[in-house]
Amino acid sequence: MDKICFFGDESIGLILKGLGIDAFIDENIEESFQDAYRKNLYSLIIVSEDLKDRILPVYLEMRKEFLPVVIFLPTKGRREEVSFKYIRRMIEKAVGVDILKKGEEE
Repeated sequence: MDKICFFGDESIGLILKGLGIDAFIDENIEESFQDAYRKNLYSLIIVSEDLKDRILPVYLEMRKEFLPVVIFLPTKGRREEVSFKYIRRMIEKAVGVDILKKGEEE
């Protein structure tokens, strides 16, 4: 189960395929995501941030297990705060501490 898959833009998908990562670029992205998540074949699922609005509701409905980890990848110069908050929460869950917290004095 140490496999990685990607959902998103074809140009990024082709690059990742060259690195041995499974890439899903089809129109039926929500169904493909559900299938990949439920079959538990991947330990990491990467979703381009431009698909966040389509994938996030499906993911939030399904997330019950620790694996697979799903991350939203900013693309084409876009960085939305939801991805940062989500990644921050995942890191905190994994290590038990918010290592990305700013502004605290030692």
